[in-house]
Parts: sequence; C-alpha cells; structure tokens
Amino acid sequence: MSTERIGAVVRKELRDFRRNRFLVDGTYSCEGERQTDPPRGVFGGWDGLVASCRKNPDTPREQELPAKVTGIPFLAGEFIEF
Repeated sequence: MSTERIGAVVRKELRDFRRNRFLVDGTYSCEGERQTDPPRGVFGGWDGLVASCRKNPDTPREQELPAKVTGIPFLAGEFIEF
C-alpha cells in the first residue's frame, strides 16, 4: 500500500482500486467510461472488467456514482473510491 498527499486529497492505492479522502470540502466531476460495457479482449483474450466509483465506500452513507458526473459535493473527511 502506498500513501501520498496531493493538494487537498490523501491518496491510498490498494491492489485493484484507489481510495481518496477529501481533506477539505470540495466537489468531484468525472467523464469516465466503461461502467456497464467491459473492454473486449483481443486475440482470444478475456474481456476486461467494468469500472466503478463509490462515494463513502463501506459506510452506511455509501453511494454508487455514475461514470459521468458534475459537481458532486464532498465534505472534509469523506472518501471516494475508484
């Protein structure tokens, strides 16, 4: 596991996902892809995995976020996981 501070966010990388904690109030916007349609394998390879994004993962306030969002509010101390 690695941890680094980038501006107002602390980033921790754990295996196949990334979880960021907001250090100050802020907003999140994304123009992601591939949350419902996995990338296709080539030359006989297996299909890839779909992406996901969650606000406050593993808490009672967990919320799945769509691939394309604008201005989702986050309070200091809340998490986002990709």
